Amino acid sequence: FGRMYQARYLTGIVAGKSTKSNVIGFVAPYQLPEVARAINAFTLGAQSVNPNVKVKVVWTNTWYDPAKEKQASLSLIDAGADVIAQHQNTPAAQQAAEERGVFGIGYNTDMSKMAPKASLTAAIWNWGPYYVNVVESVKNGTWKTGSYWGGLKEGVVNVAPYGPAVQEDTKKLVEEAKMQAQKEADNIIANARIQIEKEKETALSDIRNEVLQVSLSIAEKVLEKELENKKAHTQYVEKLLDNMSMSQS
Repeated sequence: FGRMYQARYLTGIVAGKSTKSNVIGFVAPYQLPEVARAINAFTLGAQSVNPNVKVKVVWTNTWYDPAKEKQASLSLIDAGADVIAQHQNTPAAQQAAEERGVFGIGYNTDMSKMAPKASLTAAIWNWGPYYVNVVESVKNGTWKTGSYWGGLKEGVVNVAPYGPAVQEDTKKLVEEAKMQAQKEADNIIANARIQIEKEKETALSDIRNEVLQVSLSIAEKVLEKELENKKAHTQYVEKLLDNMSMSQS
């Protein structure tokens, strides 16, 4: 999967700088961890540039229902929202924003063609770079199974081109936040590798100790067995000598 929360944070900055009412609406499908993460990241981004912002959420309980999505968007606008964001699979929420003369933040793809006046930007997916890497690794025989969670650094997530209403200072803030996110991702990866090496060394040390303990235990048992055998042999010889002595007398 991808780190969409990174792009959500960036679009939140755009929303936070664009709202006048300090109320932003978010049309969401289901109460799932990925959706909650999206809303949280978006809200944190908005509040990073505008602490007075409040994000109101309406749940549609569907991934795809243009009518419900539009109605949810309209209810948020009626509640004072002047920017509408979404985690839905259609541009209905953006079209509602266009109709009501407020701004919109799309999702999945650039939705500006559906709402050219409302569109500020969108949190978008781009799986192209990942697919190219997979195909190339299959071709050269280096492909391996495993989990994937790419983000801004890998180009899997990003923000769509800005609409005309987005100010230059807002774009600058987004670019600064994007660079910071990529830097933090690098630090996280570097620290993770260090931690993995430490844990690997600790695990190897533990294994060595366990092997040593097992070896010592085995050696002790072997020694005990040898002593028992020698004792039994000695007793056998002594008994044999006693019998021989008795027979001679």
